[in-house]
Amino acid sequence: MTSITLRNIQKTFSKDTQVIKDVNLDIASGEFCVILGPSGCGKSTLLRMVAGIEDITAGELRIGSIRMNEVPAARRQVAMVFQNYALYPHMSVYDNMAFGLRQAKVDKNEIDKRVREAAQILKMESLLDRMPRALSGGQRQRVAIGRAIVRSPNVFLFDEPLSNLDAALRVHMRSEISRLHRKFNHSSAIYVTHDQTEAMAMADKIVLLRAGDDLKKYGSIAQVGTPMDLYHRPGNRFVAEFLGSPRMNFLPATVVECSESDLKLRLTGGELLKFPFHDHGLNFGAKVTLGIRPEHMYPLSADAPDCRLSRPVRQVERFGEYSYVYMNLENSETLIAKVPGDCYFSVDEVMCLGFHPENCHIFDEHGIALPYTGRLQEKGILLNN
Repeated sequence: MTSITLRNIQKTFSKDTQVIKDVNLDIASGEFCVILGPSGCGKSTLLRMVAGIEDITAGELRIGSIRMNEVPAARRQVAMVFQNYALYPHMSVYDNMAFGLRQAKVDKNEIDKRVREAAQILKMESLLDRMPRALSGGQRQRVAIGRAIVRSPNVFLFDEPLSNLDAALRVHMRSEISRLHRKFNHSSAIYVTHDQTEAMAMADKIVLLRAGDDLKKYGSIAQVGTPMDLYHRPGNRFVAEFLGSPRMNFLPATVVECSESDLKLRLTGGELLKFPFHDHGLNFGAKVTLGIRPEHMYPLSADAPDCRLSRPVRQVERFGEYSYVYMNLENSETLIAKVPGDCYFSVDEVMCLGFHPENCHIFDEHGIALPYTGRLQEKGILLNN
């Protein structure tokens, strides 16, 4: 069992190009950690520093109790699976999987044992004599994973391994990788992706990175936690906006009353709503943003006492089990509600919506989430103007 520790990790390619800034991270032994984020945030660079392919500009990397900054990649006991498979085209599947062990001077019988065991685990015993050109994308990815397994590493590293596969095969392979990690749960894993679905489905822990501005881009951690932590209680607007499809709805609001346990907000449409959130130092008149996910709103009749919002329907997308209903907000933004498929609304019809305050999020002007107090247990309160 091997833990991974990153302390104040930085990567700079030039004076004006800082790719990674002050990353601090603890990955427990046997944990499956997914590094998630948009393009340009430094996900792959961070992974390559753990692998030893990229030098660390500043900070300290430890695998187990051993400092790894100066340890060559070949001696780190890590195995990396690449996006493009990186198979030798002139070698058979067997030889591709055995190559690293041969380079390490492992006994011939031990190599054969490990290769055949890995092939059995990956259900590709019949493919060992084939060349890579005769394999499908999914089969090639299995070979790349098999090449990592035979090394019996302490750490598995995956750099967007499924991005070249079609949608159905991606679903199958992410299930396979999760199954393999459970089988080899003595090894820690770091998995890089920009796909939030992969991250939510596979991770024990998600590390969400964000990029800096256009002049000096750098990757820093926006939030670390379990998938449900990040989804249900994002620490800032970036996290709330990045996770979820369709994205979270954001409604501009103004604080009209505040205390340590409750906030009363006026939306741009005139609605006055009360929420169990700590004011976090806000004053009367402060501008905030109310966040609600599409799936956390539900349709109501026009005279329902717990109706919170009502807007004309602009568009409806039907998917059988559920529908997406689009409505316009006063700031030209779009409000999206995910409703059951048997709810029928027509364009221009006014739709009334309810939501529970525990499913809401409030962000200050800097995008920082306000603490939820949870003092109110009822569905919420709609106040009269």
